[in-house]
Amino acid sequence: MARDNMILTGFMGAGKSTVGRKMAQMTGKSFLDTDLLIEEMMGMKISEIFEKLGEAKFREAEKNIIKKLYDHNNTVFATGGGMPLDPENREALKKAGHVIFLDVPEDILAERLEGCKDRPLLAGYDLKERIRELLSIRRPLYTEGAHVTVEVGPDDPQSVVMKIFRALEKAGKY
Repeated sequence: MARDNMILTGFMGAGKSTVGRKMAQMTGKSFLDTDLLIEEMMGMKISEIFEKLGEAKFREAEKNIIKKLYDHNNTVFATGGGMPLDPENREALKKAGHVIFLDVPEDILAERLEGCKDRPLLAGYDLKERIRELLSIRRPLYTEGAHVTVEVGPDDPQSVVMKIFRALEKAGKY
């Protein structure tokens, strides 16, 4: 079991990639973004996968990527916002490393996602309403699938990393 991996989960716009890169830099770990791995594997952008192949095909690709996490040690992973929704994925992520849920308030997510054109699950909806709707479903699953939850406000990435380490230490996970 590759327990030295750090796996960041949370809603789109939570800062998983930004914080993950900073965490990797601060710890000397490698960094991988699962959405970028899926794009490489499928040969197209996430928005194209949703448009051309559908969400089900994308979720299947996520399951395949999770299996590859076990091949890595000493790595920080940023996951796609929907990866922990599937119960099997949540369990697999927990076995692949320390899972950290970045919990960001809805208003901050709305600010960060305003004007985004490459988020298929937000397209064509009232942004704040859609975030609220999706988070009401996802937040309990993110929490269930995480070893620790870190509340993130308008913090800079380095501050978030420090919060993560404090939370992991308090939970006896680091």
